[in-house]
Amino acid sequence: MESSHEVRFRQIEERKDTTARFRVRWVVAGRRFGRSFVTRGLAYSFQAQIIAAARNGQGFDLETGLPQSLLRINRDVTCYEHAREFLASAWAGAAAKSRVSMIETLSVALPVLTRDLVREPAPEVLRHALRQALNQNEHARPLGRDEVRALAWLQRASRPIAALEDPSVVCDVLDALATRLDGTPAAPEYFSRRRRVMHRVLAYAVRKRRLSKNPLSKGNLPEGWSEPPRPEDAVDPRSVGSSNWWRTY
Repeated sequence: MESSHEVRFRQIEERKDTTARFRVRWVVAGRRFGRSFVTRGLAYSFQAQIIAAARNGQGFDLETGLPQSLLRINRDVTCYEHAREFLASAWAGAAAKSRVSMIETLSVALPVLTRDLVREPAPEVLRHALRQALNQNEHARPLGRDEVRALAWLQRASRPIAALEDPSVVCDVLDALATRLDGTPAAPEYFSRRRRVMHRVLAYAVRKRRLSKNPLSKGNLPEGWSEPPRPEDAVDPRSVGSSNWWRTY
């Protein structure tokens, strides 16, 4: 990991065309970095942290631009925090169906990536709370009392994203993605769609240097784990003679 003590700070930029209006800007060894915040106070607070780190002699990472102290915190975020950050970055460029798929997949995966804590909410309450909370901007919906409690539990119980360096944890996630809510095996196509979403989520973790590799890439899958087989009673539409086979009269 390369770092540098050559750091310059710029004035906070205010932009009118975005929700996160206040952008902190700095330069490390000639490389420009920035981070945007919703309020001016949050922007000044973050700027004060990195200035203090520079004054204390900390090196700044050349990939992320962060000082060593914040880099460690950045890597230790929980799976829930990481998922929210990923969605915030991917939302604007995603089609409506992709947004639905991202939220559905994460509402299944995130409950698996938790520690055993007391007062665990009912699974259906937690899933519903996640589907509401993970929506972005104008699509977000207010939460009921039970949902607020469920998310508060998840914030405490969510494991660090680094837990996905453990193959057994990856297997737990894959098993959840391969199972429907009623406990039956998911169709291979459905599982593949969920896996593609989680692959993107974890690729973002690699980009942020929170994981050393993407555990859902084909060459990194846990040893002994295999994709779910196609159900024996699945109907292949191509084998049906008439295109109107599904109609009822």
